[in-house]
Amino acid sequence: MPATNTLRRYSAAETRERILRGALRQFAEMGLNGASLRDISKAADVPLSALHYHFGSKESLFIAVLDQYLRELAKERVALLATYRERGPSLSVRDVVDAFIRPMILLASTPDGMDYVRIQLRPFEDGVITKHRSELLLPLALAAGGATLVQAIDVSSNSYAAIAYSPSTGKYAYAYNLRSRKAAEKAALEKCDAPDATVACWVNRGFAALALGADKSCWGSGWKYGDSANNVDAKNMALEDCRHRTTGVYIALCLSSDGQYLWDHRDNTTVIDKNGNVFDGYGRPIIPSPSASASATVEKKY
Repeated sequence: MPATNTLRRYSAAETRERILRGALRQFAEMGLNGASLRDISKAADVPLSALHYHFGSKESLFIAVLDQYLRELAKERVALLATYRERGPSLSVRDVVDAFIRPMILLASTPDGMDYVRIQLRPFEDGVITKHRSELLLPLALAAGGATLVQAIDVSSNSYAAIAYSPSTGKYAYAYNLRSRKAAEKAALEKCDAPDATVACWVNRGFAALALGADKSCWGSGWKYGDSANNVDAKNMALEDCRHRTTGVYIALCLSSDGQYLWDHRDNTTVIDKNGNVFDGYGRPIIPSPSASASATVEKKY
């Protein structure tokens, strides 16, 4: 007698939601490396093929699980900081710490929220959590005053910048403070040094931003120019552009056309792989400081 398929049928939206909840539970218990798509499929009561259809890979699913909470936490933290700013023009250290911790404590009071916190408390796994924690911290830093500082920059009107990106390698490069669009694009492409490198965006007298995500073949670009140009608008434009193509989006790069402002994700990232090796955002090994008893001197050469 043929076996009966006991899996229920759900709408596309219901299926996606069940997968995210099942994955949340499995990642909290087993971690990224320990959880399997088959176990997540059983927990969600959906076919294994549905996981591949909606998310593609286990890492992409992991990023999607993080994203659903990262965005809400960021919104709540920014809202709290805005409330605290109403008391006076400056924020105290206590205000910033409270805005960061309070939403997480409230989230942990729910079962699903506690599972998310358990994921965040696990050791860094293959650098995936590291990358997305930086996106969580960015809105908080901007709301605490960083955005106001950057918006005050008087960008040179005679400056051009360009960002180049390679979809096959995931490499990106940039050039700034050049005197023409052609010169900026050429310099960025040469620095990217990849056969398929393409100009993601360029800007004159303004800000340009590059957003990346789980699928390295996709990217998003943003730019703002003129008297009212600021880095926040350029970043938001890049993030929105990238979200149409992939999940787990984050800002990889943002710069002003004259180079006065430059934020590179690689300069703010430390990655620990599954073997415990530590690398900076450029993939270069970070050599630990020698102990006091060591006789040899370790020199960092990159």
